[in-house]
Amino acid sequence: MSDLITTPFGFTSTADEILAGVDLTGRRAVVTGGATGIGRETTRALAAAGAEVTIATRNLAAAHRLAGELDGNVQAAALDLADLDSVDEPPEMFGKGVAAWAVDPDNAAHLWDVATALLKV
Repeated sequence: MSDLITTPFGFTSTADEILAGVDLTGRRAVVTGGATGIGRETTRALAAAGAEVTIATRNLAAAHRLAGELDGNVQAAALDLADLDSVDEPPEMFGKGVAAWAVDPDNAAHLWDVATALLKV
């Protein structure tokens, strides 16, 4: 059996609290569904911490609006996880250096930690 992982964070913790003191400069994240809901907050927090963020979404208009509101390097890319042709696009559409999906807040059954969510450029 493995030991439980403990954290000082809980249900009331904010993204800003979790990322306090974390410098994500030079890191890149792809946030699926990153224009609305929890994905929007994930995008905002990662960008505020210095990450280059690609919002992969069906709602490009909302993603472009959010990218315009945020300071930092945020871009939008069309992606519909229910459309195999959309998913089959080359990874380059998400920016140089992205090798895998970085964040998937659309799936409420999974919570990702910062280390899992970020890739080196």
